[in-house]
Amino acid sequence: MNDMHGIYVDKDFIVTILTGKDTIVFSNHEGEIIDYFTIKNDLSVVKDKEIEKYDWRFISKQFRGSTGCWHFNFIQKFGDELWLTARNTNSFVVVNLKTMKAHLRLMNFFTPALIHDGKFKNGKYYFTSIDGKIIIAEEASKASFKTREEIKKIHLFDRDLVTKTIRLNETELGREPNWCRGIDIKDNLLFVTIDGRYDTDLSFGLIVLNEDGKLFENHRLKWSDIGDKLKIKFVTGFDVLVL
Repeated sequence: MNDMHGIYVDKDFIVTILTGKDTIVFSNHEGEIIDYFTIKNDLSVVKDKEIEKYDWRFISKQFRGSTGCWHFNFIQKFGDELWLTARNTNSFVVVNLKTMKAHLRLMNFFTPALIHDGKFKNGKYYFTSIDGKIIIAEEASKASFKTREEIKKIHLFDRDLVTKTIRLNETELGREPNWCRGIDIKDNLLFVTIDGRYDTDLSFGLIVLNEDGKLFENHRLKWSDIGDKLKIKFVTGFDVLVL
């Protein structure tokens, strides 16, 4: 559970990530570990039993920034496939649970990004980038984005997922947040948490915007309204669930 990111739950399993070891862990609903596997940087899928020598609950993160080779963040399961967002490569790593083979799903970015959370809704993938961006991706063959690449022979080029970028500092928010994580989508609105990085004010924000970057809501959640500020180091939003 060292530096754990992401969780997926269905009727059979709880799936989590041991991020610092690029390892996916399957537990039952009582918390007993059923299985695990590690994705190496050559995309091979292995079971490294050396991991079991340590109690990862008591090993703290040793440095700032990403951990692991991939820094897996978010987990989704579609049929027999696990889709993992990888911050260090700005891509999906997809694992076929029947064949235990992994492959990449790549995106054509127009700007540097550090994708973190990513959800699939209405045929599109929605990501947060921790440097204050929202990335929306679609299959190249089905993309609705209008770009200058609308030429007659675009089909001659190899592309996987194509993207659209919303820069939060260019929206009515009017600034670049110091952190950006957690996203959910409902009724074509994006719900995103911002701010709360170490050594900043003990609060974070929840904003609501559409795919054109129009800001509809901007809320501030302050720790002083909840608890004793002397007993906590930082406050931020990590995930959003809209019911």
